[in-house]
Amino acid sequence: MQVEVYCEQEVLQQTEEENAEAARLRAQLELEQREEVPYREWTDDEAFVYGQLLKTHTKLKEFKGAVPLRVLQVAAHAKTLDCIGGLEV
Repeated sequence: MQVEVYCEQEVLQQTEEENAEAARLRAQLELEQREEVPYREWTDDEAFVYGQLLKTHTKLKEFKGAVPLRVLQVAAHAKTLDCIGGLEV
């Protein structure tokens, strides 16, 4: 089974000081961006492709099969953020 994770590596690897500097610059530039969220939002096209190619998807909480460790790790991290609408497999 292949597991693909689409996250912004640069944001994942920032230090606390870099996070603080990024927050200061976002405020200075008056940007309406989420703070240090390593998972970007899907485009409408990506959501469409996801729905077309992966006809079957289930909320992770309701999934009854085996879930690879890496998927569980990413899901646990994503759940701690206020940026996601739900976790699906």
